[in-house]
Amino acid sequence: SSSIGIAMCPNAGEDPESICKSADTAMYHAKEEGRNNFQFFSPELHAQTMKRINLESDLRRALDQNEFMLFYQPQVDMNTKVVGMEALIRWQHGRLGIVNPGQFIPMAEKTGIFSPISECVLHTACMQIREWKKNHYLSPDATLAVNVSIRQLRQESFWGTLQKILSVTELDPRYLELELTESSIMDNPQATIVLLEKIHQLGVRISVDDFGTGYSSLNY
Repeated sequence: SSSIGIAMCPNAGEDPESICKSADTAMYHAKEEGRNNFQFFSPELHAQTMKRINLESDLRRALDQNEFMLFYQPQVDMNTKVVGMEALIRWQHGRLGIVNPGQFIPMAEKTGIFSPISECVLHTACMQIREWKKNHYLSPDATLAVNVSIRQLRQESFWGTLQKILSVTELDPRYLELELTESSIMDNPQATIVLLEKIHQLGVRISVDDFGTGYSSLNY
């Protein structure tokens, strides 16, 4: 299961310190590729590493500067009736513009700031649908879907946070829908059943996202 980084002079540096740093960069890339492999250092790899480091630094500031924003995608039934909305997070980066979640959510999970971002998303989304309901912009039974990772659900603080948000926003739990991907649910079925039951008892709805891309069997 070794991860090996290889750097060659002169492209990776012309002194021992530079070459060792380049080899170290290549080694971390090998780990990211699933370990048990080797990677050669390249200028492109260095550029990717620096981009990731800069993005991580920007990500830590983004929460304090309120750079995260939500877009709402309507959910429509076969009769073209809007039956709900789905909250989609985007990062309004000052230099890069709109950054999609696939580019920063994995990094947020690694750096430990995913929880406050997720809490911000839940609170903002619940406030928004309450406002829509209050002004009769949506049908009485319309719901709001928010994507939640299985890692987030398993955090001890999540349940207290969810109850607090529902209480503060005064939102009826039946209007909130938590989306879980099929693959995350089946990662540990027995533990997931307990989590889903707790969500159900709270009155919050549950939906399966990306169904058909993983196990694809209703027997599960």
